[in-house]
Amino acid sequence: MRRIIIFGIAILILQMSLLYSQRYGESDDFSYALKLFNEGFYDIAAQQFQLFANRYPNSDRLPDAKYYQALSLFKLNDLENARIEFQSLAVSFPDHQRAADAWQKVGECYLKLNQPEDAARAFETVKVLYPNSSVAPRALLQAARIYFRQKKYEKAELILQDFLDRYAESAVYPRGQLLYARVLMARQNFPSARKILEKVLQSDTGADIL
Repeated sequence: MRRIIIFGIAILILQMSLLYSQRYGESDDFSYALKLFNEGFYDIAAQQFQLFANRYPNSDRLPDAKYYQALSLFKLNDLENARIEFQSLAVSFPDHQRAADAWQKVGECYLKLNQPEDAARAFETVKVLYPNSSVAPRALLQAARIYFRQKKYEKAELILQDFLDRYAESAVYPRGQLLYARVLMARQNFPSARKILEKVLQSDTGADIL
């Protein structure tokens, strides 16, 4: 009986040692990859974050590793692969704190790849899935700007009305007002456009924007 107890304790100690070793290595590997990223070695950083994901598939830091891998690729202008990685993160970890930002980055990748329709949908996804996130106002404004450039004024107006209703406290709110005025002018609604512009001028940051 005593031997069984001693054997059980030995196994438990071994398991704890392995777990400690894994966590220490995991933390060290992530820190190394992040250091490379922060120092601008994006090509090597992307490889190290991919290595981290392969080595620690059950790590709590996996979403962060995938995010920085995608961001490294983005900075290297490897836009299609960056888009794939950002979208993979957003879909695989929808409850993670970086999911909303990942969707916004998906939109930016599409925009740089000259795929504005896909970009707009990605930007709108941020608002649909994460309306209270810090990136939602800017993403929604980006979607409206795309539709405005495409002369899809009705779609742009609907998005901006939603933006103005939801995000009055956002730092980009005056820019949304200004874009809304431009949309109204494009639709020949000059009286309403004038009212919006007057509101922008009366705001604290309106004069700087205009």
